[in-house]
Amino acid sequence: MFKLLFFVMALTMAIVITWPLTNQYLVFTHTVIGSSMNPNLKDKDYILLKKKAILKLDFMRGDIVLFKNPEDPSQLLVQRIVGLPKERLVIQGGYVYINESPLPENYLTPGMLTAPGEDSYEGYENVIPPKSHFVLNDRRFDLTDSRQFGAITTDSIIGKLWFKIY
Repeated sequence: MFKLLFFVMALTMAIVITWPLTNQYLVFTHTVIGSSMNPNLKDKDYILLKKKAILKLDFMRGDIVLFKNPEDPSQLLVQRIVGLPKERLVIQGGYVYINESPLPENYLTPGMLTAPGEDSYEGYENVIPPKSHFVLNDRRFDLTDSRQFGAITTDSIIGKLWFKIY
């Protein structure tokens, strides 16, 4: 019994001592603000992200990332990467096409179109610059994403979602 208690205490101390360094250099937590990523991430969800600065992360299509808003760098946004550097992205008929192929988006709510409403960006076309990514909200009628401010630079990405805590 004493060995188990000692082990639990040692593990707790190790976590308490190393968490500040881990949080500063490897992973960190963030609270989602707003509902633009519903239903996958909701307002006030608490998420754990891998930090880009030290880990030299590669970003792939479908990754959810935290980045500085290009229009207001003091604001952090959480969105999904849909377009990669040098790809040709088109929004047509409510769907996203990458290099003329439809993008399968199983993470969206069934029936969710990419460009509903008055500011539909129908026919939107963009060749994504090198070292940049095109990001979209999962709630596609929320237009505060790359349709509004263009592709984001890789340098503006702070981290990549590792998992949702709650």
